[in-house]
Amino acid sequence: MDVPGVGETRDSGGGSAGGARRRLTVFSEHWPRAAVTMVLIAACVGVDLVTRVEGSIGSYLVFMPKLSEQEPYRFLASAFVHANFWHLLLNMYVLWVFGSVLEPVIGHARYLGIYLLSAVAGNAAVILTADPLGNSWFTATVGASGAVFGLLGAQLVVARVSGADLTGFLVFIALNAVISLSPDSGISWQSHAGGFVAGVVAMYAFSRARVLSPEKRRIVDVVAFAALSETLVVVVAVWGYS
Repeated sequence: MDVPGVGETRDSGGGSAGGARRRLTVFSEHWPRAAVTMVLIAACVGVDLVTRVEGSIGSYLVFMPKLSEQEPYRFLASAFVHANFWHLLLNMYVLWVFGSVLEPVIGHARYLGIYLLSAVAGNAAVILTADPLGNSWFTATVGASGAVFGLLGAQLVVARVSGADLTGFLVFIALNAVISLSPDSGISWQSHAGGFVAGVVAMYAFSRARVLSPEKRRIVDVVAFAALSETLVVVVAVWGYS
């Protein structure tokens, strides 16, 4: 935060650029370090409550390869819908545990971008592995798991770059992979895998820009998000639905 000192004059002009920057700095310092994580949890809980009151709403939000070609909003909306209370509780617990650590490190904007990108990538993986002539083309998928696994992938990159011990983290990921691949788990391993890969790729791209100035890092962020989003659109449109 800018603190006026010797030789510095406090800008009293409410409409000046300096005053605006100071107000933005004060706001950001009081903004909770895990604010996006809390908003995402609140959104998932809110959607769950709404769907419990009116169950038919869920049918407009779930992801299904057959429906999502004409209703692409489902690629993202399905990440806020959960199958039951325990599904919601588990995802929100993992989101809080990892999100509250990762978000302060990489920043609110990058964190939110990775979360949303991973949610879409998880459903894109479902499309790419589904059989248009089989039941998988008409199977509904819900939950924030793909997005959460994207955060796990991002945190793996952060830990690797910072030189942290990855043993416990890799064991956690391996256990989740085994559970996801269990035939009777009812879990979409495709969503987990797609989200995880998206998180790794996005965070790796951002980590390459850490030596640049803040202005140039913002440009890299925008370009990286745009490139990854465009790649997902092309892959889904050309490969998944062709």
